[in-house]
Amino acid sequence: MPRNMLMVGPTGVGKTEIARRLAKLVEATKFTEVGFHGRDVDSIIRDLLEMAMTRQRSRLEDELRPKATEAAEEQILNALIGPMSAQSDKDTWLAHLRAKLLDDRQIKVEVPVTDNDLYPEWVGGGSDSRKPPQIRVIQVPVAGGAGSRQMEKRTMTVAEARQKLVQVHLDRMIDSDMILASAIRSTEQEGIVFVDEIDKICNSSKGFYHGSDASSEGVQRDLLPILEGSDVSTKHGNVNTDHILFICSGAFHSVKPGDMLAELQGRLPVRVTLSALTEHDFVRILTEPHHNLIEQHKVIISIAPSPPCRVCRVAIGNP
Repeated sequence: MPRNMLMVGPTGVGKTEIARRLAKLVEATKFTEVGFHGRDVDSIIRDLLEMAMTRQRSRLEDELRPKATEAAEEQILNALIGPMSAQSDKDTWLAHLRAKLLDDRQIKVEVPVTDNDLYPEWVGGGSDSRKPPQIRVIQVPVAGGAGSRQMEKRTMTVAEARQKLVQVHLDRMIDSDMILASAIRSTEQEGIVFVDEIDKICNSSKGFYHGSDASSEGVQRDLLPILEGSDVSTKHGNVNTDHILFICSGAFHSVKPGDMLAELQGRLPVRVTLSALTEHDFVRILTEPHHNLIEQHKVIISIAPSPPCRVCRVAIGNP
């Protein structure tokens, strides 16, 4: 069971940045939603899974890109000089192709029919998705993966063909079921959910209401199951939240962390309080980073025909 965390601190102290860097440090899938209030809380896990699928596909594409590039180059060579050419000729043309000396040549290659061709515009013009679907003419593609998509021959430059064909071969090599299984496993074992501005769904214990509507307590109760661990249903399958780390944060100006539901507080056992930035912190922010704001403005001012700009220490503040 992960040690879920509640971060308390005024605006601007870096709560969101800490969570972002944590996720980047451990290479975890992360979900950040500022003010998720008003959404179905299960959509947090659904979005997390979608991000994991994108991440897994990107990783597989990076691994398979060299092989897909070779297949695309072979297809382009066949279009340029024919499949029966001598190997020596192919080697010569391949060297020219990789040196991008043939990028402007026109060739005819077989590529999948695009979605725009399969799903034409609305009858009568326009493409507003709010129009009734029954007035749209749809040609249903053949069921199956990338290998069963409708193909057509198109004339394009070698540069355009290389880009399209590499993607076509990547689509053929990547197994969607493998991506889905890996994404679900990554979401369940490596997921980090960052819920920002959780104080906006709290009501003051003094009776004053500060939430955006009367369902704030209901939103807190909806969060309880996914924080303690449950199966969330998505269109790709069930995702178990037992091992997903939840980091909640809020400024808590008008309310206190104790104003949250007791059950929700119990599911956030680690509490971190961040102090407000001091004058010394602001001076460090203005002076220590590379290409800080002061250096940026000095460069901007130096563009104009004016005397050199120098910012004295007194103008910045006491260190």
